[in-house]
Amino acid sequence: AVVSTQSTGASVEVVRSDNFKEVLTLILAFGNYFNFGKRGNAFGFKLETLTKICDTKTSDNQLNLLIYIVETIEREFPEYEDFITDLKHIQVAAKVALGELKNDVSELQSGFKLLTMECDHMQKNPSVKGAQLFRDRFEVFLKDIKGKMDELERLMGDMKKKYTIATGHFGETSSVEPETFFGYINTFINQYKDAKDALEKKREEEDL
Repeated sequence: AVVSTQSTGASVEVVRSDNFKEVLTLILAFGNYFNFGKRGNAFGFKLETLTKICDTKTSDNQLNLLIYIVETIEREFPEYEDFITDLKHIQVAAKVALGELKNDVSELQSGFKLLTMECDHMQKNPSVKGAQLFRDRFEVFLKDIKGKMDELERLMGDMKKKYTIATGHFGETSSVEPETFFGYINTFINQYKDAKDALEKKREEEDL
């Protein structure tokens, strides 16, 4: 339940964060500027592109495009850097293996169904040896678990709905795994932080 909540939170954050949208818009503008004359202006890009910005380097390989973007944001739009705190659930969401999560939930549902069927059987056949003892032990347990199972199913449904909205918002399909989708953004955030460190180091060296 905690994992699904984190993933749902990340889905909501990437859609709602105006700072993240502005950063993406700035990146698109930089991309169109550097590609001017090579092809028409792009109106968007795949999230995977975020992880490759730092691969575009200067001729001496000392700096990369991401460092220039970070420098521009720090100088002109410092408020945009709040996108990192806006996306506070991304790191955890990037570790969500949805397939495994679905399998775990499916196993829990199957176990709950089997136990419920066994309790019903014991109720209908009270003469079966140990029937009353079985019912005494598990009926209360099942009532308690049912509420938790219902809540888990609700959370999973909400997670799927919010994730579908998030992926669609960025031109991706909901079939892409969360660890891939959120992984692109998480990698970009880490690269952004590295670029800030590199920029600070460059400034210190220039001051010597």
